[in-house]
Amino acid sequence: AVARAGMDWTTVHTAQRDGWFEVWGGKARQANFLIVLFTQEYKDRFTEALWMEAQLVHELHEKGTAVYIFDGEAMKPAEVYMNLQDGVKTMGSISDWWAFCQANHP
Repeated sequence: AVARAGMDWTTVHTAQRDGWFEVWGGKARQANFLIVLFTQEYKDRFTEALWMEAQLVHELHEKGTAVYIFDGEAMKPAEVYMNLQDGVKTMGSISDWWAFCQANHP
């Protein structure tokens, strides 16, 4: 859905080696849209690294970056595609995701 909408995934980065967060954060700061895959796996393994990413995503959202909170159980990839095509600035419940992050951070 992301590629079909003419966007690029930036998930492939330094896999949490030295300097990973600077690389990931730099890509996040350049992005027009950020998509959080708020899945059961994400919830089950909410690590320090995910908490660091979540804090930056939340900060960027507060500054106006479009953020999609994708719930794989309730949403379909086609919804992401259509929203990206239409330039929709939010998708999913940012408040529910952020509440989860705050309640479960390491």
